[in-house]
Amino acid sequence: MIYLPALLFLTVILADPVHVTVKIKCEVEGTPEYLYCGKLVIFEVDKWSNHDILKTEEYCAPEGEKEFKFDLYPDGDTSPSYELNYQLTHNCTIDDLTRCIRPDNPKDVSASGESWVEFKFNAWNFGEARACKDPNAKIIDF
Repeated sequence: MIYLPALLFLTVILADPVHVTVKIKCEVEGTPEYLYCGKLVIFEVDKWSNHDILKTEEYCAPEGEKEFKFDLYPDGDTSPSYELNYQLTHNCTIDDLTRCIRPDNPKDVSASGESWVEFKFNAWNFGEARACKDPNAKIIDF
């Protein structure tokens, strides 16, 4: 009986996992030995406070498809779902310049129970011509 409160406490604070798969395609025609690098950030979007950074992964890979699989445990908030998004700073470009991919619309994932989400995209020459800023950086327009 003494363990019941501790068990209830752990049940409340331990979130169910969100299984995230990210598939990044980078195919450069005419360059069979092309190696590109990237910095992937997975985060949970919060409208009223800072976004929760769930995973950061830096990598270099040959052209083709790079796949990541993560089991993530977002912090719960009052929402019935998690709004997951990613951003990728990469140089999978024709001119080897840095680009930033950050979708405008996050994916909604149920906060109750185990969930799965997949991000799949072609990075080749895609994104804004700059490195991605921290997801919590305030953007000021002049």
